[in-house]
Amino acid sequence: MTHIVVGGSASSGSPGALRAAAEEARLREADLIAVQAWRAPRPPASPGGRPPAVSRDADASYAAAERNLQSQVASVLGADARVTCRLVRGTPRTVLLAESAGADLLVLDAPRAREGSGAQL
Repeated sequence: MTHIVVGGSASSGSPGALRAAAEEARLREADLIAVQAWRAPRPPASPGGRPPAVSRDADASYAAAERNLQSQVASVLGADARVTCRLVRGTPRTVLLAESAGADLLVLDAPRAREGSGAQL
């Protein structure tokens, strides 16, 4: 089966990449898979090697990130869009390489230049 993978940024949602990938999926009659990398939050630093006073719930953080991905995709493509959302543990590079293996197309958004950085795209 033909499928297209689109990488999404947790911060921006990669709306341009989502729209381009959705259009390609429509033209090619392909399945669309939106992928985002996720890493567990690091525990807060504590002085003197003591256990942190505040703990972080990685499962809750993962669930929140998964809802965020689904919300970002729905806000760009609509709630009824036929797209599979996958939040995958790992670094962006590792996740995108693994998830796009066997895909017909991988769509990525251009990185955003920071204001005043002088970078041109």
